[in-house]
Amino acid sequence: MVILLVLIWLFSLILAVNVVTSTSAPFTTLVADRNMLVHFLQRLTGLLAFTLLFFQLVIGSAMPFLRKRLGKWLLSFHQLEGAFAYVLIVLHPMFFILFNYGLTNKLDPFYVFTDFCALCSKQIEYFYTFGRVAFWLVTLAVVAAKLRSSLFLRNSWRKLHSLNYLVFFLVAFHAYFVGTDVSKSPFVFVYFLYVTIAAVLVVARCFRLVKDRKQD
Repeated sequence: MVILLVLIWLFSLILAVNVVTSTSAPFTTLVADRNMLVHFLQRLTGLLAFTLLFFQLVIGSAMPFLRKRLGKWLLSFHQLEGAFAYVLIVLHPMFFILFNYGLTNKLDPFYVFTDFCALCSKQIEYFYTFGRVAFWLVTLAVVAAKLRSSLFLRNSWRKLHSLNYLVFFLVAFHAYFVGTDVSKSPFVFVYFLYVTIAAVLVVARCFRLVKDRKQD
């Protein structure tokens, strides 16, 4: 079972890398053109982050069940994968800042990180806003997990960490309507599989919470 899960994880990451590389210019061209290279890295970090967020969701929601069958190492893997996913999440908008700078010669991190809109002038800005909200929510969830042993968060960090469910769907919408890679075959089938599984996990979690409250 461990080997199967590792193979699925590796295959998903390789597929994400292949989707980006197969629709990009040759490596020699990317190296010669800074903007193209930055755009390539922006796409790659985004798709890998989305993939790892999915596995974080699956492993986290089934942690008690999986630890009994796979061992305690899974928790360490989950934490390590989460750290790597967050690095990718941070790098993705950073590359977007650099890409915009290459196009406009203006360095504007505020647009990328804080330019939220409720009534956006363009439809695509709604989905950029989804990405911005997801970034700050996942940052909050990461900080909560990091400080889970503190007196202030000892009893509430799990609730904040549950924001990752919302983060995943915000990122999914952001990726589909802003990005260019998740809608490409064969990843589009994987994309909808991820979203469907995540939706089932959310429904199962809601039922479990309702059941626990009734028992209390």
